[in-house]
Amino acid sequence: MEIIAKRFFTPSTDSALPAPEQFAPPSVQLALEEPTIQSEGQQAQIVMNVQVSSTTEPFRYEISLKLLGLFAFMQGYDVEFVRTFLQQGALSVMLPVARELLMSLSSRLQVPLIMLPLIQLVPPTATEAKSEDADQG
Repeated sequence: MEIIAKRFFTPSTDSALPAPEQFAPPSVQLALEEPTIQSEGQQAQIVMNVQVSSTTEPFRYEISLKLLGLFAFMQGYDVEFVRTFLQQGALSVMLPVARELLMSLSSRLQVPLIMLPLIQLVPPTATEAKSEDADQG
């Protein structure tokens, strides 16, 4: 949806990097916006925002991503169930795409490889899953 990638050039960043800066982890902020759901068309969308910047001075790079996830759902699903799924489950679908894109951008910017951290996703509790299955069956 939107990609902004900047590399800041200064005389000190054009030369070889000192060893500590090569391994300094970047600042990463990841957020999902409120989903938009169209129950008539059985479609939903959600936007993932990713902000990454170097943490050591002089600041060498800044990357901003906005990814749009488009989802379709079957008739009969409650809008609140779809909303809950998107708020919890969209991350597992969209994160690998954001991770690959960020690695590619960092390589193209010629900065140390940036990888989004792995995130432990918690599945719904057994009672939540059973009640939703019963509602849909």
